[in-house]
Amino acid sequence: MHDVRVIGLFGLFGLPGMIGFFSPVPMTRPGGLVRLLGLIGLLGFSGFCNPWLGACGGFGAFGLWGHPRRGFARLAWLGLAGPVGLALGVSLLARG
Repeated sequence: MHDVRVIGLFGLFGLPGMIGFFSPVPMTRPGGLVRLLGLIGLLGFSGFCNPWLGACGGFGAFGLWGHPRRGFARLAWLGLAGPVGLALGVSLLARG
C-alpha cells in the first residue's frame, strides 16, 4: 500500500511554475484560462499540513501555458501531475 506522504511529491512537478514570477506570460497570449489553473498550485503549500493536498501543487506548472519561450511552455505539461496526484490521494483516503 502506498504511503499518503508520497502522494504529496506530485506537488514538486509544479515548481517550474515559479518561473512565471520572473518571466511572466504576456496577457495577449492565448490560454489564459489554463494559466489560471496555476493558481490552484498554491494549494500545494498546504501539503505541509495535509500531504495528499500537496499534490495540488502540480497544477502550478500550468501557469507556464503558452509561454513565448518554447522550453518554458513545454514545462507546462508537468501540470498534468496535479490531477493524477490528487486522484491518487483521494482514492487512498476513500480506502481508509
